[in-house]
Amino acid sequence: MQSGMEEMKKEMADLEREIAAAKKQNKTEEAQELQQQLDMMKKNLPALQGGLKKMQNAGPKDWARAAEAAGPAGKIPRKDAARIASVPRNILTDTELKAHLAKVRAFVQKKIASKKRTLAEQIYHALKEKYPASAKEVAASANGLWISRQTEMALWMMGKAVLEDANPDNLNNYGAFLVMSGGEQLALPLLMKLNQQFPDNSTILNNIGQAWFGLGDLEQSKKYLDQASRFFAVHSQANYTEALIEEAKGNKPAAIAAIRNSLRESYSQEREAELQRLGRSLSSEELHAAFHMPQDPLGLHKFMVPRYPHKMEEVKPLEKEWDSFHAAVSAEASTIYEQIRRLQPKAELGEQKNLEALQAAARGQSGGALPYSPYARKGQRIVSEATQDFARFQRQFAGQQASLNKQLRDLEAGMNGPVDEIVARYAEMPEIEGMDDAECAEQTPFVNKFLHTANVLMEESNSDMLTGNRRFINETTYGLQYLLDDASFEVAKLEARKSYLDTLLGLTAVPWCADCGVVICPPPKEVKDPGRFKLADFEDLHCPNRVTFNFIVVSGDFECNKATLKYNAIFIKGEQVDDLNTGKTLRGNMEIMISTAFAELPAGPLKAEAKIGAGVFIEYDNGGVTDVGVKVEAKAELGVNLPEHLNPPEVELGHSGSVSVGQVPSIVEAGVEGKVSINAGPSGEYTGVLAEEPGPGHE
Repeated sequence: MQSGMEEMKKEMADLEREIAAAKKQNKTEEAQELQQQLDMMKKNLPALQGGLKKMQNAGPKDWARAAEAAGPAGKIPRKDAARIASVPRNILTDTELKAHLAKVRAFVQKKIASKKRTLAEQIYHALKEKYPASAKEVAASANGLWISRQTEMALWMMGKAVLEDANPDNLNNYGAFLVMSGGEQLALPLLMKLNQQFPDNSTILNNIGQAWFGLGDLEQSKKYLDQASRFFAVHSQANYTEALIEEAKGNKPAAIAAIRNSLRESYSQEREAELQRLGRSLSSEELHAAFHMPQDPLGLHKFMVPRYPHKMEEVKPLEKEWDSFHAAVSAEASTIYEQIRRLQPKAELGEQKNLEALQAAARGQSGGALPYSPYARKGQRIVSEATQDFARFQRQFAGQQASLNKQLRDLEAGMNGPVDEIVARYAEMPEIEGMDDAECAEQTPFVNKFLHTANVLMEESNSDMLTGNRRFINETTYGLQYLLDDASFEVAKLEARKSYLDTLLGLTAVPWCADCGVVICPPPKEVKDPGRFKLADFEDLHCPNRVTFNFIVVSGDFECNKATLKYNAIFIKGEQVDDLNTGKTLRGNMEIMISTAFAELPAGPLKAEAKIGAGVFIEYDNGGVTDVGVKVEAKAELGVNLPEHLNPPEVELGHSGSVSVGQVPSIVEAGVEGKVSINAGPSGEYTGVLAEEPGPGHE
């Protein structure tokens, strides 16, 4: 964003030098045109500066350092012949599976830190006291711990769950846990048995491919990853790992294509950095798709402006309509200004609290609540891209304005020549009845031609200008929801609305040319007052996907501008919370899919391509949560019926309480009754807690 603003400042400085030179050479018209361009840029500069200030106040001061701290992209692991040889060649029988699970559990027990193992045991016994006959709560708790990135405790807990109930969901997730913890050879027997039972499941196929990748067998890895992406072409994790493999093979175009596919449904700064390293960048359209960004979240396109006159008889009526329009816009802008003035102290207080939360987090006092948005990198990327796009648009539009002004001057000259000739000819004639009407009739076609041609050009120019401003205002506001606290974002939305109203106020009636030399035409009849122009209403922009989950031991609330993870005090108490918040956590990429209890659930793990009823996905990379989304039932005629306990007051679902295509609930809750399916990502050189010899620099 800073670079975009610097570009605009440089452009403004160049314009000031050109204006001074034009004035020195007495080129008055050229100086005026350049001044108009400079004024427009100055008008928009405060919006850019305000956006940057909000970004700096919203999260860590050094965003570049924060991104770097997220960790390097995964590299191709060395082929591990010993571990590959230990993988059974045949699919395990049920008896063999049980024996293998016991063996894996014993191996995990040795690898987990004693402090984490003790805490996991305490939690398990507490769970069994409360739910003595069920393994469901144990598995749910394991998934909750994994979502909160408590790798070791999740491994221990899921190991207990699969011994009690080796159902497909538990086996898949345990397999994914093992893959992402450096135990790929332990995971493959589980995943291969699942693949036999549930063929063509993209989640299982991806996890098998990731396991072979971690073992360094790229041929086997690509075989299964290809199958996963064949069933779901934009599988984020499968495509990401395929990109690494293709690059290792020297097939750079295929690597670029795979990375682009991995970013089509969810955004990750880490994956975009890989694309840039390969010499490519995402287009604005691709970013919009990855961010799930609506085209016009503030509803700015609804603000229709009056048209310009194309004939002499339209001039006076449209003048009054424009006056009414400007009055309505001015009144609305004044109302919004007062709202901003009233809310500003609350926003400043919110910014101060946000800063204090960041400082507390730096001291290790976060208490499970993330002090700023887990999607801050996503919001920063949106605002930065929008700002740089707008700076480019401003430069391009300034050039178009210079060309337009020349066209308008040429059109006016083309009209004035014939009109002046007509006026001179009639001036030499003796006055007779009807002469004025005759002269008016001769002049009017030339004037109408000018009005039509000139005002078509003006309308097109205004449309381009409004489109550019709408895009900038919409995108920066959409991005700021991930960077600001609630009070500051309310002010930001109001500022965005006022900015667009100011843009509308800047539209003028030039070149209406009310007389244009036709001074002898009879005055038009009295034009009726059109009354107060009715403006459209702005859309309100809320967080598009708020996801809450409750997995007994761990509950979470992911919003656009903040996230909270809470550990149930019944199971985890006092100092144990601080230990979890500051302890070692998982590094790596993954996608977690969660269905809600009321959806009609398929057999086997959820497929990545499945449109599950109001289910959600959560994506992670080395820097933490990168994206959260809601998946809604694809069949419009069925919709998704939300039971009462999953329909909190914040969710507005219409009269029937159903969700149709294109309408996503603002809050989706998930809990023990739903399905959780995990898609592992590439482990690369990260070896994890289960590896025999952890690599240097890894946790």
